[in-house]
Amino acid sequence: MIYKIILIGDIGVGKTSIILKLVNNKFYPEYNKTLDVDFYIYDIKSSINNTNITKLQIWDTAGELKYNSINESFFNNADAVIIVYDVNNYTSFNNVNTWHNIIKNNIKKNIINTIPIMLLGNITNSNIDNRKVLEKDAYEFALNNSMLFMECSASNQNRHKISDAFINLTRKIYVTKKHTN
Repeated sequence: MIYKIILIGDIGVGKTSIILKLVNNKFYPEYNKTLDVDFYIYDIKSSINNTNITKLQIWDTAGELKYNSINESFFNNADAVIIVYDVNNYTSFNNVNTWHNIIKNNIKKNIINTIPIMLLGNITNSNIDNRKVLEKDAYEFALNNSMLFMECSASNQNRHKISDAFINLTRKIYVTKKHTN
């Protein structure tokens, strides 16, 4: 089973870092910004669908709208979308609504409610004292918009929270598909 997951959000919020931490278990402090779209394959080992492995096709998108080629065809066959923001950058959180509207405007109306969306706060700076977005505010936004919510840190020594986010989202995809088929 393969699930297509798309990551969107402002430039510099850590979309690529999150994916690379998940896939390679490495943090790269220097990064090349994504100019269009890249994708990665990751096998999640869990008993989500009575098998041991679920394959994820994770799409990493450009954070600058001028480079972003997101349109209806891009979202075709998407199984889930993750909106990433930086907890230390309030503007990136403020733009979550714009990214959510892009999703709603580009996913066919008859399937919009069958595609799980996760709001994922990334702690891009190891100094949590720089936090600009309160966890309760992000959680409330996610709840009001029927999204899953988690926070993680790609720069942290372990990838457990990132793995947990993808496992939770994969479970939600599985349950949603099971109930809509």
